[in-house]
This record gives sequence, structure tokens and C-alpha cells, in this order.
Amino acid sequence: MALFFFSQRRVGEQEKEFNVYKFRTMRIDAEEHTGPVLATTDDPRVTRVGRFIRATRIDELPQLVNVLIGNMSIVGPRPERPFFVEKLKKKLPEYIHRSNVKPGITGMAQVYGKYTTTPYSKLVYDLIYIQQCNVITDLVLMLKTVKVVLSRSHAEGVGDEELEEICGTLGSEAEQPIPSARSAPPSDETKQENQYAHS
Repeated sequence: MALFFFSQRRVGEQEKEFNVYKFRTMRIDAEEHTGPVLATTDDPRVTRVGRFIRATRIDELPQLVNVLIGNMSIVGPRPERPFFVEKLKKKLPEYIHRSNVKPGITGMAQVYGKYTTTPYSKLVYDLIYIQQCNVITDLVLMLKTVKVVLSRSHAEGVGDEELEEICGTLGSEAEQPIPSARSAPPSDETKQENQYAHS
């Protein structure tokens, strides 16, 4: 079973840790000699089958078990590993607001972003979702997730200009956390060092 599934500690609502379940997309020894390492574009640790699974985002399906357990929702910010949460909170203080809600299998950052979208951009998406979330928003994001799963090209995500447009439209009624997060973008070094892990 370890060849196909794996579990990993993640940070959830109120910063409580739990085990998240996923289909395996990387080699079993992916971090054996390095410790926690962030995923990169064309990551050599990803298997051929894993690349297809990642492109269609179906590696997250086992997390339906987490939803049934109650430590995740269908829609919400993606849960991150404790090691990277601590680093991201130091670089992006507003990151802590993501723990105000249950993490999700899919979310605004996953629908409009991609694996290599910077933590800063994903944080903007997540904060917008937290402030705008309702049943309608969740239904729209779930429908858009289906498109992501069915369309590999759609999984590539949007560019910076489209992000600005989305933020302007969906974040028009947002309160302080959004402008605060956007007022001090991380440096290029931060973006390179702190991409979301998606192993």
C-alpha cells in the first residue's frame, strides 16, 4: 500500500496538526537524505505516473477520508507541513490567518493557481476565500475543480495579470488582511525558497 498511498503531518484549523492522506506521486525515498524539501517545477523526484496525477490534481482524492474524520473540508486553504508553516509565518505574517478555517481538498488557490504559484499569491487567494466564503463560493470552486481535473492545461493556472483581476473582483469587499498581505510582497529570494510543498 505504501507504493500508492502515504500520510504526512499537516497543520489544520487553529494550527492543530493531523495526518493527511494522498496518492504517492514521488519516489518513496524522495526526502530520505534531504529532510523536508519544497516541490519545484519538473521536480526529478516525481515519477512519470506522478506527473499525470499532479497535472489532474487527483492525488488529493484520498483526503476524502480526512473530510469524513472531520479535520478537513471539501473547500478551504490547503494544509501545509509544520516545517514550512513556521517558515512561511516568519516571511508572511498574515499566513497565520489561514488557520482560522478548516483546510480543504481544493480551494481558490488550487483552482486559479498552480503547483509553482508563489506562497504570496496563494496566500492572497486563501485570504480572499476566507473573507468571501459561503455556500455559493464553495459550489463554484468545486465545479471549477472538476474542470481542473479534466483539463491538464487548465491545471497550469493563471498568470500575475489574471491574479490582479481576480483579486480586484473577488476582493473588492475584503477587509484589512488582504491589503496587508499585498502591501509587502516577499522578495524574489523568498519566492524561490518558500514555494508551497506539494509532495
